[in-house]
Amino acid sequence: MIRPFAGSDIKAAAQMCFDAFGHEIDFYPQNLPPLIYEMMVRFYKRNSYMSFVMEEKQEIKAFLLGFWASDAFCHEEWLQNAQNSLSEEEKKLFLHYFSYLHNNGSRVNEISIAKTAVVGLFVSKGGGNGTLLLEHFEQCAKNLGAQNTLLWADSFCAHDYYQKKGYTRFCKDSVPSFLLNKTEDLYIFQKVL
Repeated sequence: MIRPFAGSDIKAAAQMCFDAFGHEIDFYPQNLPPLIYEMMVRFYKRNSYMSFVMEEKQEIKAFLLGFWASDAFCHEEWLQNAQNSLSEEEKKLFLHYFSYLHNNGSRVNEISIAKTAVVGLFVSKGGGNGTLLLEHFEQCAKNLGAQNTLLWADSFCAHDYYQKKGYTRFCKDSVPSFLLNKTEDLYIFQKVL
């Protein structure tokens, strides 16, 4: 069953991110990755009309957080409060990861045109749920007037998957990584709806 993403889904979605991507930052202090992935979910939860969950037997199998390129980040208060319990070193890593998300999102916004829907965060446990959810998002975005959709992916993402779903690589940039003092490739994909 596909339903709108709700605020009550944030913790479960953050856990899915941790399960899928946690190995990328397993060198961070142990308490930090769960907080970073909750921040990631909150960062992309901007628009209730384009964010969805695929659920089976009350378990989230996939989620997609979509929004208009013009939608703003709306969890500043949570971001400030989340830092209160962190050491200075943890705060530095946390804010560096936030900066990584923000900068890559800004690059997407720079190249977006009017009526651009953005796939902000998309995680699936497989089994075809992600495909159904992506198709649902695209149809909803089109019904809301979107003419195209953009998404960004780093080198850890499944680029072939997006290309099989009709997305074409729009550009590739070298950007500061979420890993301190490193750079990585940022890929932006586009699909005309």
